[in-house]
Amino acid sequence: LPIAPLALAVVALFLLVAGASLYWTPDMDAAERQLIQFAYTLLPIACAIGVLMRLPDRLVRRLEWAFIAGILIGMTILVFEVKEGQPLHYWVQGLKPGELSINTFNRALVGMAMLVFPTVGLVLARGQNNLAIVIPVGYGALLTQTESQTALLGVAVGAIVYVLAVRLPKFTPWMVGGIFVALSIGAVPVAFAFDASGLVHADWLMLSARHRIEVWHFAAEKIMAAPWLGYGLESAQATFPKAGEISSILPHDINMVHRHPHNLFLQIWYEFGAFGAAVVMIAGLAMLWRLSKLAPRAGQAGIATFSACLAMVAVTSFSIWHTWFMCTLALALFSVLLLARDPLPVVKPSVSTGSNADDKAKQPDPENPEP
Repeated sequence: LPIAPLALAVVALFLLVAGASLYWTPDMDAAERQLIQFAYTLLPIACAIGVLMRLPDRLVRRLEWAFIAGILIGMTILVFEVKEGQPLHYWVQGLKPGELSINTFNRALVGMAMLVFPTVGLVLARGQNNLAIVIPVGYGALLTQTESQTALLGVAVGAIVYVLAVRLPKFTPWMVGGIFVALSIGAVPVAFAFDASGLVHADWLMLSARHRIEVWHFAAEKIMAAPWLGYGLESAQATFPKAGEISSILPHDINMVHRHPHNLFLQIWYEFGAFGAAVVMIAGLAMLWRLSKLAPRAGQAGIATFSACLAMVAVTSFSIWHTWFMCTLALALFSVLLLARDPLPVVKPSVSTGSNADDKAKQPDPENPEP
């Protein structure tokens, strides 16, 4: 059977942890729905990994071209949307001017940011070096004209790590792994450190960033009250208060409710405690180890993609449990695996050393190949 045992084992362990937390979650109904969503989202993703690694080379090549074309078309649409004020979003959702939530459009921007660097790897594999540079630089420039700092951060971090992965191939996976472990273990003390730094009252910092520090601090304090097993699946959505109740810089009666800690690591700690954080850390390190063993161009794109996603989930304004979010992460993983399966040969220039007779004499005999 075309299965990926490690992927299925990780998903099964995560479902086991999430399922066990139903016994102490404050919102059983929401947690049960989320667990079912995990099952029908993550299990097919894990199965698809096994199928993808066994596809015929011809189909892999077609899927790669389809992925590249889809990303380029998607970026073209995003350029049009940004320049013209999102007319397609308004039209598809049937909204009137001024009714579109900025978060709705930002999801598309963040999703595309996750897919930039697999595309760069696939384009480089086809010898299109100039286009490979234009894609992240052009998309980063586009993001500066939007309000999605999360997507811009992801593209910037991914670009830096991509260069490091090319220049320092042995050091970069260790560096990224060290940062990942530090964030997994130290999310709570880091949240307390940000609060103690006084950045909440720094006028030069964006208001959204300052308030995010307040949200992280609130989550960290709650985590310290239940550090081992957390509060259960969907507990963040059920227990987080209104923004004004935890903020010293926003109006107390502001109509805004947080449903998650705006940080992957804090959300894992909040809902599943230290045990859940350990599971996620092991899964992330296993993925990094696997990426480091791929062929260079796939490994470089994979490390850059991992780093871009890591940067975005560390400050995300979206819940990490959203189906679109998990599926986009899966699509990024699939595209890296496609690159690892890339059947395109490495073409080396031939060098003529003499007469045609000499050159023909050097050609291998298909009936008597050299050992």
